[in-house]
Amino acid sequence: MSAVEAQVIHRDHSGGLLQVFKPVGDSLTYNFKASDVGGIGYQIAQSDLLFPDTFAPYRTDYELQFRYAGGSWTPVQAGIHVPVEMAANSGVVQVGGKDWLHYLEQPWFFDPYNVDADDLTTGLAAVLLDQFDLTTAFCQFYPIDSQVQTVLTDMVVSGPPASIGYTTSFVGSGWGALPINFPPIMFQDQTNIIDHIRSLSSMFDPYGFDFYVDWDKKIYFYKPRRNPTTPIYTLVDNTTIVDIPSWRNNGPLATHVVGLGPGSPAWWAHKKDQDNINVFRHWLRLEQLGDAIRRKNAARLLREVKSSTDDLQFLFPHKDLQLTIKPELLNIINPLDMYKNHIGDVIDVDYSGFLPYHRIDAKFWIIGQDFHNDSSGNWLCDLTLQQVYE
Repeated sequence: MSAVEAQVIHRDHSGGLLQVFKPVGDSLTYNFKASDVGGIGYQIAQSDLLFPDTFAPYRTDYELQFRYAGGSWTPVQAGIHVPVEMAANSGVVQVGGKDWLHYLEQPWFFDPYNVDADDLTTGLAAVLLDQFDLTTAFCQFYPIDSQVQTVLTDMVVSGPPASIGYTTSFVGSGWGALPINFPPIMFQDQTNIIDHIRSLSSMFDPYGFDFYVDWDKKIYFYKPRRNPTTPIYTLVDNTTIVDIPSWRNNGPLATHVVGLGPGSPAWWAHKKDQDNINVFRHWLRLEQLGDAIRRKNAARLLREVKSSTDDLQFLFPHKDLQLTIKPELLNIINPLDMYKNHIGDVIDVDYSGFLPYHRIDAKFWIIGQDFHNDSSGNWLCDLTLQQVYE
């Protein structure tokens, strides 16, 4: 029997305790994803229900906790209950949840959505006037050269219809002066807020910024990635690696890259690697850098296009790795550490099981964590990794 125990706390919207549940058998699974919504799934025994209102989709929230060897409980993920499912005579309820980023999977909320179009004060006439003037009542407009940190914070605090208490943290050496010109979010725009955030991230691809939300509703933005070079753990053959379902060498995405700014024809800049051209032949890729880098000053625009193009890391072979680990074996002092969100961190992998064709000896970014356990409570974590090139 594993020394790792799990429990799920159900809460109301104010954070008040409803009931604590131990998931049935091996039913508990959860995951973290890079710049995306994580989630949880588990079964509850109907016989454990103290009263009928301890969970319901979007009416209650969850908090997943772990403890090791009878120690204190450590929260690792929290969020919103989503649709539940039952079958007759099964004795269990299948419960699902999504982490707090799920609340950003809705469009920007404008005040006119509280009235009908024929309202004389804030109805259609006012909306049309506001869009013409590009003010901020019915068109979310960010001035030219707004700092990306300011825009991101405003999106998560002001964008949803009602605040759920998000806070933000900007971590990493890349958060300096980052002025942008983000296109206005127009009234009745159907784009989800989280997709606007991804659009901002894609302007600085592939090492722009990642984000995730912790169990306490704090959204972390990392630029460049959360841990750009320093590994948090080293995984070696069968010592810590249980299985490697897949290693994929995609080759370089290109050997000659042209970044395209705004305009037609667009402002452009290029980069190429002659050594890679000699090895892989000449492969051209045109990459649209996005409208958000648009500047009024042509000289500044060209500098930004050149800088953004230089950041595009397409010239090296892109290698993806999936492997399975026992998470509590990676840290003897803190066995629960790897149960937490490590999206964007770096690990070092040394694996010789593919010899003589290839030995994996490289650093990888963590871009996915999927947790599951067997009927005895032994936990496994499937890691999705992307190789680092320095």
